[in-house]
Amino acid sequence: MSTRFVFFVSCCCLLFCHSVFGYQRQSDSINLLGKFGFSGTAADMSGLTGNVENGTPQNQFGGISAIDFDPQSGSYWVVSDRGPADGAVAWPIRAHRIELSVETNGAATVNGTIVETVFLKDFNRITFTGKADVVNQVAAGPTRFDPEGVRVVGSNLIISDEYGPYVKYFNFQGEQLAEIEVPSAFQVQHPYGDEKDEIAKNETGRMTNRGLEGLAVSGNRLFALLQSPLIQDSRRLDNGKLEGLNCRLLSYDQKNHPALQWVYHLDQTSNKLNEILAIDDTRFLVIERDGKLGAEAEFKKIMLVETKGATDVSAIEKLPVDELPENIQPVKKTTFIDLLDKRFGLAGDSFPEKVEGLCWGPDQADGRKTLIVAVDNDFETEHDTMIYVFAVKL
Repeated sequence: MSTRFVFFVSCCCLLFCHSVFGYQRQSDSINLLGKFGFSGTAADMSGLTGNVENGTPQNQFGGISAIDFDPQSGSYWVVSDRGPADGAVAWPIRAHRIELSVETNGAATVNGTIVETVFLKDFNRITFTGKADVVNQVAAGPTRFDPEGVRVVGSNLIISDEYGPYVKYFNFQGEQLAEIEVPSAFQVQHPYGDEKDEIAKNETGRMTNRGLEGLAVSGNRLFALLQSPLIQDSRRLDNGKLEGLNCRLLSYDQKNHPALQWVYHLDQTSNKLNEILAIDDTRFLVIERDGKLGAEAEFKKIMLVETKGATDVSAIEKLPVDELPENIQPVKKTTFIDLLDKRFGLAGDSFPEKVEGLCWGPDQADGRKTLIVAVDNDFETEHDTMIYVFAVKL
């Protein structure tokens, strides 16, 4: 279990930071230290050659959907999602070991390096595929998997997925070790490769490609967050799409059994959730964002969430689509970081659509925590894979 996907600073594939941000006043509770961009054309360390069906190089780095820090090595793991073209190509599913450095002598400088790429494999040691129409496993064939959340626990990775949805344990070589139970109400009864078919032919379960988007670990408890409301918690529109406001946050007990469910109430039906990061057993940071790009972006926030006092809805088969009754209390939420706040200098034409990853890095010398924010560029070569580094005081 020695191989790790990490962001290393000083080895191969060094890419330089596009912009540097200095410190603001030390009394400020939240500062953007800097940002770093892995080029949209950067190659990973997979060693693959050739292209997939749509022409994307098989070794293209990108699609980063989650990130977590490995304190044993001082580096990070990131996972790429199902690949380019929204699941239309046979993309071998992988994770990367990378390293980040944040130099804070006067002005902060962020650098990053890709160190290693590892393929994620099932119990039969067959590499998972991102291709959506690989619905059921066949003999000696791959199954589909869309990694969206990752947490490092000891020498293992816990990774959540949108297709099943699934929650799986892997070692640092990418080999599956275990699978954790996900409530049946989260799973579609009739999976299809085509999104329209899957939505039309299911009355319950996660929305298509909106499964368990985020993972958090606090002590020996695990938390998994849906990207959007379940089908049964949504309304069907005339165009066949689904919408709702009430997403479910799943809590696991000490034996990895589903224990509690709480409601996260979205600000608007067009928003999605992309990550959850534990502060402690009851407080979390959650990415809530719209689907707009660049200067059109209106809602790109990291919310501070409190589960204390929230209602356990695990026994409620169907939640209201819009407002909740008084007997169902959602998690409390307040804005922690508005990424479009002018003081950070991030908003504008180059701001990415998909802010997807959160993790804690090593603490700052002044005692503040380091918050790492990662972006999914959808494997589009014209967009870099951005990493934002904040110093925060909780």
